[in-house]
Amino acid sequence: MEQGAVKAIARIDSLASHTDKKIQNLQIEAAIKSAGEAMKSLELLAKRGDQLVYRNQEDISVTVRYLREAVENLNDVSRQVRENPSLLIRGEEKQQRQR
Repeated sequence: MEQGAVKAIARIDSLASHTDKKIQNLQIEAAIKSAGEAMKSLELLAKRGDQLVYRNQEDISVTVRYLREAVENLNDVSRQVRENPSLLIRGEEKQQRQR
């Protein structure tokens, strides 16, 4: 093989290697940029969620209180039915009248 051809092949190999490194760097840079954008989006989402909770904290508190009351009422009904299953059929008022 001629010396010129050997140099050309060596140069092509060098360019290919250099191009591969540049492509890898670009891919890494794109991944880093994408991760940074994702972090900004998550930060914005967290801020908006915090604002939403802060602005609605009184409503949330009232809702939790109502849920607690509903659970207490369900527990009471469950206890009454467990103690007297016929309440499901007749109702409490009818049974009290029969006694």
